[in-house]
Amino acid sequence: MGLDADVYGLMEIQNNGFETTSALAALTRALNAQHGSDVYDYVKGPSMPVAAKRQSLQA
Repeated sequence: MGLDADVYGLMEIQNNGFETTSALAALTRALNAQHGSDVYDYVKGPSMPVAAKRQSLQA
């Protein structure tokens, strides 16, 4: 992956929830696929209005 970071931080990501079909879940799956194992996860939180912006940490 090049960076081999313990935590990835994003300024913004599409706000479409925390379910397995969300942008955050898709990004986490892609990071794990690139790494070859389930190393990364995301912090699940409450639902937010669609217009809200969300910051994200991948750890």
